[in-house]
Amino acid sequence: MVKPLSKRRQRGAILSLRGVARWQTAIADAEQSTNNGQRFPLEDLADRIRIFPKTVRKVLKCQTCVDRSTLDLCFSAFQLQLASPDLDYPESPVTLAIKASPPPQLSDLPRCDWGEAPDHEPFYGREQELTQLSQWIQHDHCRTVTLLGLVGVGKTCLASRLAHQLAPTFSTVIWRSLRHLSILMAELMVFLSHHQPLEPTLSNLINELRRQRCLIVIR
Repeated sequence: MVKPLSKRRQRGAILSLRGVARWQTAIADAEQSTNNGQRFPLEDLADRIRIFPKTVRKVLKCQTCVDRSTLDLCFSAFQLQLASPDLDYPESPVTLAIKASPPPQLSDLPRCDWGEAPDHEPFYGREQELTQLSQWIQHDHCRTVTLLGLVGVGKTCLASRLAHQLAPTFSTVIWRSLRHLSILMAELMVFLSHHQPLEPTLSNLINELRRQRCLIVIR
């Protein structure tokens, strides 16, 4: 007789890419205004938030779940309000193990964060535009491609279809909106650096872009 797997109550959360970006941007602003632009040591961050340094390290790494109350403290210490989009809830190891049969070759797959990209929208025609855009990006090695047109002609849908088609040829794909311009740099840095605690500066961003083949879509 096979016993059913017992369900465990999901405890805690980690910060999402958006949450990490918001938090690190707020920390950087506080360092600039109260610490002469110098980075806070881990112990100083912990004192400011009123949690243990090892807990701050957990929050920064985004690998181990912590209580929601802890994340609330991390945000409120820098005058931020924690919201649902700032949180991720990793699946349990048991669920992941069931889904990973057979396991994919992760080294051959791009790291993708599609953000607010439209998904599975109806798409008809536009083969000529897709071919031309693919030619510019893949063969002509254009670094920047801009889609222009009147509102409602399908620029976003075209960009989404193109990005999904080209994704396997890149190591990293990220889609972001200019509506969140204030944290755009931080979000890019967090994702491209694999959640390393790097300052969201232009020089650091350029260094990360040089290390990997990236497709970044901004609308």
